[in-house]
Amino acid sequence: MLAKRWWIRFDYNARPTIADIELNLRAYFEVFGLFPHLILVDNITNVVGETPVGDAESFTFGLESLSEWMSDMARVTGAHVLALHHVTGEHSDGLTPIPLSGVKGKIARVPNVVLTIHKEVDEMGGVILHISDVKNREGFADPSGGTFSSYVFNSSSMRITDIDDTL
Repeated sequence: MLAKRWWIRFDYNARPTIADIELNLRAYFEVFGLFPHLILVDNITNVVGETPVGDAESFTFGLESLSEWMSDMARVTGAHVLALHHVTGEHSDGLTPIPLSGVKGKIARVPNVVLTIHKEVDEMGGVILHISDVKNREGFADPSGGTFSSYVFNSSSMRITDIDDTL
């Protein structure tokens, strides 16, 4: 299905540098004459920043610096930049609401929107994803993670459907 979507491009580099990502963006622009509408970074901790990481403090500052770079990239390209990230240990099972304070490295200062996801698995193995808007500069947010919208998740097709559409 994705092969039919000629405008979609993937970079499978496990540890891309900022220069790698910028080169891919310039190549996309060269081919299509515009920047992509969506840039997805999976996972922000895999991007090799400009400063080597030594301890927890430099790790946090490095992630914040990468977040600032991605924010600038969004402004320059006009794209939505979506970066995936991890949460702290006590929330890593993903079974309870994840608050803003549960974001690993406390890098939530820079992004305009931070969403956290936890899941509910029913007795039949069905999965419902609960998405909490824990930071939103333009609208409602609940930093506790306790307010969320719910979606049915089909793992075989990786499709999410609004739970109201399935009733």
